[in-house]
Amino acid sequence: EVEKRGPAAQAGLRTGDLIVGIAGQPGATVDDLHRVLSGWAVGQPLRLALLRGRARLELEVAPTEVEG
Repeated sequence: EVEKRGPAAQAGLRTGDLIVGIAGQPGATVDDLHRVLSGWAVGQPLRLALLRGRARLELEVAPTEVEG
């Protein structure tokens, strides 16, 4: 699920997109994404490869700090 006003939505991610690569590395699991984000600088663009239906796309998202 993509938060409506979050950085992922602003970068163009949509609910249902399948992330298949992170920061130039192929393959992606939720654990991979969490691992990369834990060491990523807030606001630094992160390139994601994804599948949307049959289309392969690449987007940049700038992670923000999440309270919680």
